[in-house]
Amino acid sequence: MNNDNFGNLSISDIERAANHGLDNQGGGAPIQPQPPVNPNLPPMYPNQPPVNPDQPPVNPNQPPVNPNQPPVNPNQPPINPGVYPPVGTPPNVFVPQDDNPGFGKLLLLSIVTCGIYLLVYYYKKSERIKTLFGYHSAETLMNFLLVMFLVAPATCGIFNYIWQHKFSRMVGDELKFRNIDYNFGAKDFWLWNILGMFILVGPFIYLYKLNNAFELIENDIAARNSMMNGGAGYPMNGQPNMW
Repeated sequence: MNNDNFGNLSISDIERAANHGLDNQGGGAPIQPQPPVNPNLPPMYPNQPPVNPDQPPVNPNQPPVNPNQPPVNPNQPPINPGVYPPVGTPPNVFVPQDDNPGFGKLLLLSIVTCGIYLLVYYYKKSERIKTLFGYHSAETLMNFLLVMFLVAPATCGIFNYIWQHKFSRMVGDELKFRNIDYNFGAKDFWLWNILGMFILVGPFIYLYKLNNAFELIENDIAARNSMMNGGAGYPMNGQPNMW
């Protein structure tokens, strides 16, 4: 079809082509009218309950419900920042609790075993502080037995002081990290365990403060685990466990 043929078309021809589709030269199919919607058509989901008009709209900003969250204990008292540790302070995860001997037991067994129990105590507590630091820090500590029987003798005992300094500082950092109000750190090692030797009782004071620091840390862990399980924790009065 050339362009001259378009000039011979009338308006009625154009309307006829629009109503009945294209002719055979166009190759198209005529447009079929759509049937009306059946008002008696059954619903797509017959078991769906009807919409409650009194139901409030869903808040799009509401977080999803955790199915694993334990139910709230209605008898739980409000958290007192001066009594209970803050749950929001990391690590807000379940941490296995470790046993901590009382200072009297630690001192007695160390004397009876000629210091062997004290070496075992230092080994366990150094591994414990490495585990606790692993929840929030990449800092680590050299193995205590490796220091005592290899590195320290090779350095004429100098590296032992470096290790003890770092160990005491990490214990103090863990106390601060958990918001435990107890004064302990590397300065206590130099003040009591080194300079305190001139007054004889200094190393015993350092050991007492170190053991009390771990006692408070383990109490904090137990209280956090209790509150995460729906309990109320228990007060932390800072009293050391003697036995």
